[in-house]
Amino acid sequence: MLKSRVKITIYGKVQQVGFRANVKKFAQEHGMTGWVGNTETGQVVVTAEGNKADIKQLIEWCKDGPLSAKVDKCEPYYQRYKDEFTRFDIM
Repeated sequence: MLKSRVKITIYGKVQQVGFRANVKKFAQEHGMTGWVGNTETGQVVVTAEGNKADIKQLIEWCKDGPLSAKVDKCEPYYQRYKDEFTRFDIM
């Protein structure tokens, strides 16, 4: 399987709606590693590593997020795979 890494920035009503917990659940269910966190300016940022197909699914999921979220924009930036993480964390 091809491995991939992505940094995703999600804009909109994405804080205090369970976004980070749901990203972590999705990532763990798909065997991904990395982290998800809030920014001080209201976005959620994800850095994830895993199988390329799973990374694509994560990006698609982040375009909508959990039902309580309102995503205005989802910006994925593919990066070089580093095998940097051992698990998926909420920061």
